[in-house]
Amino acid sequence: MPVKIEVDPALCTGCMRCVQGGLWGDFKLGSGGKAEYTGDSGLCIECGHCAAVCSAGAVRHSSFPGTPEEIDPSAKPSYAELMSLLKLRRSHRSFKKDPVPGEVIDQLLNAGVLAPSAVNRQTIQYSIIRDPGTLEQISKRSLESLRRVVQMSKSPVGRLFMRLAAKKAYKDVLGMVPKMERIVHASAGGRDYILYNAPCLILLHAPKTDSMAGENAAFNAANILLAAETLGLGACLIGFVTEAAGMDSSILRLASIPGERAVYSALVVGYPAVEYRRAAPKKPIVAAFI
Repeated sequence: MPVKIEVDPALCTGCMRCVQGGLWGDFKLGSGGKAEYTGDSGLCIECGHCAAVCSAGAVRHSSFPGTPEEIDPSAKPSYAELMSLLKLRRSHRSFKKDPVPGEVIDQLLNAGVLAPSAVNRQTIQYSIIRDPGTLEQISKRSLESLRRVVQMSKSPVGRLFMRLAAKKAYKDVLGMVPKMERIVHASAGGRDYILYNAPCLILLHAPKTDSMAGENAAFNAANILLAAETLGLGACLIGFVTEAAGMDSSILRLASIPGERAVYSALVVGYPAVEYRRAAPKKPIVAAFI
């Protein structure tokens, strides 16, 4: 369906923000000092910025019904405040048994959807798993996927299959095998080294045909990780589940994810059992100024 953008002349103040901020020059100041949408370029990427830049709420965009929420530009956190939050963020792998309430999860998702989305497609959806039995099944099946990779790595035919599947990442995947094998052996003792007994798992999924879904999910998950810290939660990305979901379709069924979609990020969430008092150590910055 073609994009339909209109300017309500009754609300338009003629401030020209849409004219000045329009990326493609599709807005002009018409007769009577009111803005008009021409759509001449045909290049609208449905970013919604034309509606967001209008202080009067006069721009109507068919892709985003309603008026965008008004925000206060002066409410931005300082750089120091942002850095404090970034330093507080940790990958938590030890959780209390307390469940995460639905309204708190809603807050996490509200942060997630504010992330950038390539061409503003916003194809990321969420599957929230809190049922203990389902969490246990996903953990076990993800562990089984690790076990299969370890077994494949021990034979020439298996390594050939891994090379074809992983392509450029083959050497990196092969280098991870010893760690996978240690996780498989350690899990035999009954401890959950996949989901870490977290009370909640969030799977971010999108259509398999979306070539930019991986990046979109990463940005989305990053917002959730930061929001979790502000809510007194701990979270951790679980790449083993993301990879396992691509190998074992039963994980998609357990999470009620349609077969035409794929998991691009997975993160566990819960109330942390420990509190960190120091920022995580990081390697020195490597940058080149050209």
